[in-house]
Amino acid sequence: MSDRDALLRSPEGGRRNRNWGPQETDQTRGLRTDQVLQVQRDIIQEQDRTLDLLGESIGRIKEIGHAIGRETDEQTVIIDDITAGVGRINPKIRAERVVAKTDRGGCATSAGLSNLWRISRLQERFSTPE
Repeated sequence: MSDRDALLRSPEGGRRNRNWGPQETDQTRGLRTDQVLQVQRDIIQEQDRTLDLLGESIGRIKEIGHAIGRETDEQTVIIDDITAGVGRINPKIRAERVVAKTDRGGCATSAGLSNLWRISRLQERFSTPE
């Protein structure tokens, strides 16, 4: 067997199809060349319409993505404001707990009073005028 024959044989041992060019389909079988060209033009027009629809969909998805980005930016600002507010309120809550504990008859230790003094100093430094 020659090298050429070996290349043309299929793995099962039979001869391979040597028709490597475009294959005729049921859609084009029996048509003249000008008719085949028209079929190809129709296919291309349909593909163009489909691509136009796809482009419009991608444009809408892009707009949605931008809207989500804007909403995320707005939510980040809101979360930052909340975080800052919590940061200002936390020392006040701790101070009130110490005061409430001593009001209930608890013993205010020197460490507790020292912490209370530090908290009140922080409040003075970081409090915003209302």
